[in-house]
Formats: sequence, C-alpha cells, structure tokens
Amino acid sequence: MKITKAHQSLLYKIVGSEAKGDSVMDDLQEYHRGREAATSEVDEPNFDVDQAIASFDYDPPDNPFQRGYLRGLIKSGYATVSSDWDGVLV
Repeated sequence: MKITKAHQSLLYKIVGSEAKGDSVMDDLQEYHRGREAATSEVDEPNFDVDQAIASFDYDPPDNPFQRGYLRGLIKSGYATVSSDWDGVLV
C-alpha cells in the first residue's frame, strides 16, 4: 500500500505515530483494538466509564491502543465526562 502525504497526516492524527509503511497499519489496527476493548468493557455491570476516562488525566495514553481505548470510552454513550487527552497526540 502506497501512503501519500495526505494519508500520512491523517493517520498521524488518528494513531499518533509517523506513517511509515506496515507500521502504520499495525498502529491503526492497535487503535481499533483499543476502541473494541473499550466498547466491550463499558457493558460490564460494575465498570465505571467516567473513572476510566479520568484515569487518563494522570497517566496519558502513550500508544495507539490506549488512544483508541480512550476514544472508545468517550464515544461509548455512557460517559458523562471528557478527557484533556481526547484527540491529543502524546
């Protein structure tokens, strides 16, 4: 897959890493795995979505999985808070 400069910019915004060949696809897959993990965990009976989101304020997401996980929590429909780190690349 050939990655154009426009793709590089977009992928960097999503996964937070330099867009270089297969590593981009790996990072994007990790990002989506994080979102999927969050989606499944928010349905657990005793899972506190707001607390999970707040935990990122003290330990920012530092890889694509964690960025995807945080985004999944925020977009779950159960969150009543947001995060300072939502959409911020660390």
